[in-house]
Amino acid sequence: MTDPTLDRVLKVVSTAVPADTKVEPTTALLDQNLIDSMGLLILVGALDEEFGIHLDTEDLTIQNFATPTTIATMVNRYDPK
Repeated sequence: MTDPTLDRVLKVVSTAVPADTKVEPTTALLDQNLIDSMGLLILVGALDEEFGIHLDTEDLTIQNFATPTTIATMVNRYDPK
């Protein structure tokens, strides 16, 4: 069974990493330097737009943005539309 939130997160993340990068649910986005600080800001904005949520400052952590799976878990806490 697939998680629709994770599927949407994977699409959003794919636009924020280098074009030749295959993004999987467990891809280490920060540890592999696929997203830098500017990319993280862009990703936050894209998540806001995709899910209609505004991320709280306390959620902007390395742990929440470690992989697409951890991002999806965070997004699900906001009860996305």
